[in-house]
Amino acid sequence: MFYPYKKLLLCAFIPFLTILPGQECDSGYVWLDNPPVSCGGEQNCFFEADLNVLQIMIDNSYATINMLLDDNEDGIMEPVELGYTEWVNGRLVALDCFLSDIMPCNLSGSLPENIGDLEYLETLWLNGNYLSGEIPESMGNLMNLELLYLSDNNLSGSIPESLCSLNIDWDGVNNWGVEYFNIWENEICPPYPSCMDAEIVGDQYCATSLGDVNGDGALNILDIVIIANIILGSAENVSDADVNQDGEVNILDIVALVNVILN
Repeated sequence: MFYPYKKLLLCAFIPFLTILPGQECDSGYVWLDNPPVSCGGEQNCFFEADLNVLQIMIDNSYATINMLLDDNEDGIMEPVELGYTEWVNGRLVALDCFLSDIMPCNLSGSLPENIGDLEYLETLWLNGNYLSGEIPESMGNLMNLELLYLSDNNLSGSIPESLCSLNIDWDGVNNWGVEYFNIWENEICPPYPSCMDAEIVGDQYCATSLGDVNGDGALNILDIVIIANIILGSAENVSDADVNQDGEVNILDIVALVNVILN
């Protein structure tokens, strides 16, 4: 990683030089000159591990990143310039890469596997970007996270069970009617973790084959009837009848299919 931490490097490699007042940080933190107002502006020591996670997001998005966010206009997107961030004592507590759709980050590629290192993070707005790949297992380590928006991306696969350990009211809203969790409009398909159901996960761009047991290209009451007959033993079992992909065909698959049809 290369950041413009020139004075930090002087401290690291030329220890006999006198450190100027106000340019020394605690272990694990690095000094940044003139951080943008959008990330606090009044602090200069930032936790290096938090910056590293943001740098991976930037690196993964090199083809799409919104360079209008380049606060110092040096042609380099630095971690503290990414979206709107809030830092407390040098630790990242909020990251907004949607910015009310006014100036999004245009993130793409996969989420960092070590996103769980952002241990002080409380709110994460990543909706309306171009993110792809699966949700990292380590996201379940964000024990201070209370609001998570991942909607309107290209995320795929399943939601890790580890997310159920987060302190998020999955189907709740705050006093302003804002949901605490939104992952709609991705390619997230069953099975869902134990803390969520199809209603919470919302509309997804999943292949219609799961549940389409009669092969007519549509999910409807006819598929429900056939799955019921499979459960009762009066119809031959087919792989697409296991709608929630738990390895069994039972009433839970009918419930999952009903939720898909209703949504």
